[in-house]
Amino acid sequence: MKLRVLAVLCAALLVAPAAFAELSATMDVAGDVETNTNFTIADDGSDNTLTWGNDGRTHIKFSGRVDGDNGWYGYAEGDAMIDTDNSDGIGVDNAFVKFGTESFALLIGRYEATTLFGKGQDTYIVGAPGVSVDVDADGEADFAFGTDRYQTDTLRGRNDFNNIDLFFGGLEIGVGIATQGDMNLYGARPVYTLSTDTMTLHVGGEFISYTPTNSDASDASQTDIGVGANVEVSVGGTLGASVAYGLTTADDDAGNSLPDYSIISTFLYYKMPVGDNTLGLGGGFTAGTTEDVVDATMFEGYVSFKQQLPVEGLYMSYAASFASASFDLDGSLGLADPDDTSAFGGRVRVNYAF
Repeated sequence: MKLRVLAVLCAALLVAPAAFAELSATMDVAGDVETNTNFTIADDGSDNTLTWGNDGRTHIKFSGRVDGDNGWYGYAEGDAMIDTDNSDGIGVDNAFVKFGTESFALLIGRYEATTLFGKGQDTYIVGAPGVSVDVDADGEADFAFGTDRYQTDTLRGRNDFNNIDLFFGGLEIGVGIATQGDMNLYGARPVYTLSTDTMTLHVGGEFISYTPTNSDASDASQTDIGVGANVEVSVGGTLGASVAYGLTTADDDAGNSLPDYSIISTFLYYKMPVGDNTLGLGGGFTAGTTEDVVDATMFEGYVSFKQQLPVEGLYMSYAASFASASFDLDGSLGLADPDDTSAFGGRVRVNYAF
């Protein structure tokens, strides 16, 4: 219902400048079906664990566009996602309305913003167990969440933000608001894209402020600031590089400062055509620091192969990846450094696009 009302409002804004213009309209339905078979072998420093899994989804995309002879256009897209393992049921991917001209456009709705830290493929990259330290009442270290780059894609509409994006040529400015648990989130995300025949560059930043929904009951707050860049160059295939940096500062419910958390990540990858198929290679390094608690580093890498099967639109992908992490606790904690961790993972994916 909300999307329907939003579409009507945006259509009204579009019709105003195009009221006396000749209109042309197109409509499209597309989608794909995907299934994955996965395995992971993880070593948390004391135990080795082997896990198997199968997941996938059915994706259906509805889109429509209206163009006026005065240069204005309107575009709407709605994507339905159906998980094949019934874990999340039926959900929504993109769902937005966009209108404007070639030099300016406004988008409202759920929208996947430009990635600032690409890794060259989305088949599968495993992460090493553990990184951050939470010292419990017994003085034992619990490594609670995994190592990864700073999340410079948090302001995607898929993360339950109410998004508004402005486009000025190569500049995209996104703003969003959301409520997650007992915190309200307010964010902004500018991204600039430069494209030539042989190169594409994305560079941008992100700011998110967290405030309690009930300010009388809590003085907690959090601020995330991040910057990231991704460049791809055509050199026989696609050579890509990414770098991202993030900083999180926070106060607890009583207003006391918590340790700052910072992280920097780099990644290099290459995608090479092999006939109708694609071979991918990539590797990266991440270093994270929780102030006065722990320094953590992680190396990760992958190899993937995407194979075009005899039926048009039918692909099979194979991917294997490895990651290892090490930790250095602050001496004031009086704890020994934990063991290094590692993981190896693999995935076979079948995807048919229609």
